[in-house]
Amino acid sequence: RLLYVAVTRAQKRCYLAWGRINTAETAPLSYLFHYAADGPDDDIAAALQNEIPQKSDADLIHDLEKLAGRSGGSIRIAALPEKPVGNVPTGAAKAPDGLLCRKFAGKTDWDWRISSYSTLVSRAVPAETLPDRDAADHAAVTIPPETDSAADAQDIFSFPKGSHAGNFFHDIFENMDFRKTDDADCSRLAELKLAEYGFNPAWKETVCRTIRNVVALPLPGSDGEFTLSSIPKQDRLNEMEFYFPLALISPRKLKKIFSDCGVFDVADPLPECLENLVFAPARGFMKGFMDLVFRFQDRFYLIDWKSNFLGATLQDYRRSALAKVMQREFYFLQYQIYTLAVHQYLQRRISGYRYEKNFGGVFYIFLRGVDPVQGPEYGIFRDLPSPDSVYSLANALIPAPA
Repeated sequence: RLLYVAVTRAQKRCYLAWGRINTAETAPLSYLFHYAADGPDDDIAAALQNEIPQKSDADLIHDLEKLAGRSGGSIRIAALPEKPVGNVPTGAAKAPDGLLCRKFAGKTDWDWRISSYSTLVSRAVPAETLPDRDAADHAAVTIPPETDSAADAQDIFSFPKGSHAGNFFHDIFENMDFRKTDDADCSRLAELKLAEYGFNPAWKETVCRTIRNVVALPLPGSDGEFTLSSIPKQDRLNEMEFYFPLALISPRKLKKIFSDCGVFDVADPLPECLENLVFAPARGFMKGFMDLVFRFQDRFYLIDWKSNFLGATLQDYRRSALAKVMQREFYFLQYQIYTLAVHQYLQRRISGYRYEKNFGGVFYIFLRGVDPVQGPEYGIFRDLPSPDSVYSLANALIPAPA
């Protein structure tokens, strides 16, 4: 797409240089210019990486000449001249004397923007929307890897805190095949990622134990319990990015939406919590990243990985404690937005889709508190937003087509 735009938007002239350029074997032009139609289809990139470095300059030119020959005269191959030939565009016409500064007489729409969960809950609007990485860990700051001591590598509660640890664990679970968590696979991935993120390799066993705990934990699904170890890679979407159009929204409007659709009881403090949000009224688009969307028995689920440090004992991760975290960090608002995004996506992709039949729920997995022996009462927050709340949010947040 970027290449197409680059070579088709010039007003005067476009030069496209091609040849033995560093890393050119992985560029889209290598596929367009040099890939044989009868080549292997299973791994085109690998084939090009092997073939292009072996071609001489004459071979590269020969490939281009074959392409020109098949074009019916619409493509011509020529060597770049050493000196300019013909009339070279000189740019814009000479400006007239007496220059004037043009005055803007239009109106700037300050309400239109790209919003996200982060921009809604933070006073300081970030410059760009990035995947949530547990930057708001409770009573936690990022511990530089160089201060990470092997003597501390005893349990997951001692693992360094903060957004760097969040990035590490998100990367681990994004690249882990949940069905292959034996010692060799866990050790290989843990060693690789610990080195990549600068953590002490002594954490390997703790990280592997956390991985095995998470994939073995029975999760309460809509059709009975299941484990992540039963989810194949082809039924997962990692780091799913989304946009959907957003009608004008404000903190007060959010509270009214949630109150009207019955998400919370009228005595619940969450609506007042919503009203205390500070952000300018906004419309435009809602953007975000979902850690994991997966399918199990024809139902779709959301997972958000949380490395937040809530305390050094398992009791600090019991369900009632997690409910307070979900409120304090506005995670309840985050998963309502995510659920709506998945709902919008699925109803456009699956024939006969219905939320009631095809959506299974949301899991926030607080990794430090997961223990298969204790079960889903610890480390797991689960919710299934009601169909009425999802439909009401869709009607209120997404503008009707023009």
